[in-house]
Amino acid sequence: MKLNILHRSHVGRVRELNEDAYAIWRPPASSDADCALLAIADGMGGHPGGEIASRLAVEAVEKMAPTLVGKFPSELLTSSFQFASHQIKERATAEPEYGEMGTTLTCVWYQDGHAYVGHVGDTRLYWFREDRWVQVTVDHTMAQDLVDAGRLEPEEADEHPTSHVLTRCLGVCPRQSPDILHGSLALQDGDTLLLATDGLGKTVHDETLAEMIGKVGPEQACDWMIEAALAAGAPDNVTVILARAEGDAPFAPAYGGPKHQLDGSPARFSWDFGI
Repeated sequence: MKLNILHRSHVGRVRELNEDAYAIWRPPASSDADCALLAIADGMGGHPGGEIASRLAVEAVEKMAPTLVGKFPSELLTSSFQFASHQIKERATAEPEYGEMGTTLTCVWYQDGHAYVGHVGDTRLYWFREDRWVQVTVDHTMAQDLVDAGRLEPEEADEHPTSHVLTRCLGVCPRQSPDILHGSLALQDGDTLLLATDGLGKTVHDETLAEMIGKVGPEQACDWMIEAALAAGAPDNVTVILARAEGDAPFAPAYGGPKHQLDGSPARFSWDFGI
């Protein structure tokens, strides 16, 4: 199975600085390993150094990527988030003017037909298959806490005033523990993974994203997503990584935990807390 990976990033129509960052890592061409790392981060606006925090985060997990090959991914994803957190704290200590910087971080480690996920903040991972999809990650925001408490309807969360108030992030947030997916996403030919900052996820409806992915190839879908966010006003930076699985999945077991299947109604997955 091959992952066809595309990415796009745009500053949007309001912000002067793009505080999003992303990383895509593949093994050297000489390697026969079937793996890849996808990482996306959104620096916290309103705090000095948001663009530094997001860049440090994706650079840190990219440096850790070679250590994941052939190993137990979930545990190493936790180590990657720990390393990213350490890099941000170290920079903030050395340069106190960046002491309040913070960032979200969502990572996908793909290996032998399985996707392993780590996540903190409100950047999102979606999983699409034909006419079905699920938002794999759960936002770490005050609005989502209200949803979980039954005080806000899920469809109202993205429009709520607290939808951009993070309850977890790397850097300035008191809580920095990532969600690490227990098990893996078992990918099939044609499946699409979409990582997106909230400039897309909270601007363009899920149904619209699914329609775009179902109609055209990954490159055109990436372009349409950026255009849709801009048409909606793009109040924030917009960054997407789209990865489409092509070919038969290898006969390879998952590295621990259940193999999640996208074969029913969208449902929240089971998570273990890391750091």
